[in-house]
Amino acid sequence: MGDRTCVNQLFGANMKRKILSLSLALVSASVILPAYAGHEARFEAKQMINLKDGGVLYVFADGKMAKENKWGHAESLAKVSTVETADGKTMTVTSNEVMRLSTLLERGHRGD
Repeated sequence: MGDRTCVNQLFGANMKRKILSLSLALVSASVILPAYAGHEARFEAKQMINLKDGGVLYVFADGKMAKENKWGHAESLAKVSTVETADGKTMTVTSNEVMRLSTLLERGHRGD
């Protein structure tokens, strides 16, 4: 009981409420913000193809392609390589727009 009294004296009930509110806000943000990650990339893409490895292949309106890995980062591709789609089909990659995709994925996270 003495420890609890010491905590109350150090922080007070008002401070404990503030810490609890901040903790809840941080947990909420960690759940909500990833939902907005890559919004611009999804908007710019003409087509998004889920890949077997958990990544996504973006096909832009100009026909160029870029890959997002399963962790949400742009990944470099070798030109004229193949990737396997989630449904088992094989696609030939014709371009490597890693910088374009990286910029789109990061937009909104830096205040752009």
